[in-house]
Amino acid sequence: MNAIIESYLQGVSTTTVETVISYLGINQISPSYVSKVSQDLDEQVRSFLDRPIYSHIPYLFVDASYFKVRDGIRYFNKALLIIAGVRTDRFREILGARVADAEHELT
Repeated sequence: MNAIIESYLQGVSTTTVETVISYLGINQISPSYVSKVSQDLDEQVRSFLDRPIYSHIPYLFVDASYFKVRDGIRYFNKALLIIAGVRTDRFREILGARVADAEHELT
């Protein structure tokens, strides 16, 4: 399962994932199963990003990490902005994430 998810995050096509998985000794995985796993992962991410935040968050931090992202046949550097908050009980909480062209882009 981890290999499927990692391949999906790397932008590997569903049919190529089948080939990758076969190197691990698993020969009976279909592209439709890979698609289903990918859809489940997308749903979990959407649920996380759309969840309500009930705690008071007095401090916000935004940080970015840069990754090469495939768009069609070309690769571009994109910023993954992570928004974190510090609650009044001093625990840090990831509040959201967004892919942007650069750190200064928060749209």
